[in-house]
Amino acid sequence: MALGGALEQAGFDGDGPKFSIKGGVALELRLRGRARATKDLDVVLNDAHTDLMDALDAVLQNRCEGFTFRRRGEARRLPGGAVRADVAVQYGGSTWGRIQVDLGRMEGSGGVQVEMVEGLDLSFFGFEFPERVPCLSLYAQAAQKIHGLTLPSRQGWRNDRFKDLVDLLLIEELIQDHDALRRACEELFALRNTHPWPPFVEAPGSWVEPFRRMAAEVDLPITDVNEAAFRIRRLLNDR
Repeated sequence: MALGGALEQAGFDGDGPKFSIKGGVALELRLRGRARATKDLDVVLNDAHTDLMDALDAVLQNRCEGFTFRRRGEARRLPGGAVRADVAVQYGGSTWGRIQVDLGRMEGSGGVQVEMVEGLDLSFFGFEFPERVPCLSLYAQAAQKIHGLTLPSRQGWRNDRFKDLVDLLLIEELIQDHDALRRACEELFALRNTHPWPPFVEAPGSWVEPFRRMAAEVDLPITDVNEAAFRIRRLLNDR
């Protein structure tokens, strides 16, 4: 939440916030205790021109509720043009912890992909963090997970994104507008151009046990990976 507050201070770019949060933290904010735990922070720069590292370094100059930030070491380039950096967090001049930040660029239609999501209320501890933080929209995030889940394996790389299947089952009940989901998927699949939309959702045998364990950890009623794949196929067929 402290780093989210620093991101919020970056202000707006065009028709939306300059940064938005996605990935596991965005799911935690939507699902609270039901989401699987995550230790990193995935961030989107809603700006087509600013250098990613320049944008991140500018954010790390911001303070939030006594917290300060600095980048540790050199950032790493990730596939798809994103960057990964270790960020040291200090509070009151003392080391608090470290966050791995993955920063990527906006894909597609920009500001319409951003939703303001209720933040964590930590006023009990004396912190007044933002009440709401900008997150990648539910449908854009679901589209990314559907894309990752169905990405075909290739020579030298095997798709092991069973975690996306867990996440989709967790947010399925939040998905009410199937036309919005379809539009988000069509746009993302066209942009990434790796495999056609609509994809066929199936679970390889290597996912059976890891999916079962993770589904049990987050109290999903479905622990059978093939039943889970069927549920997502049905979700897509509602489009």
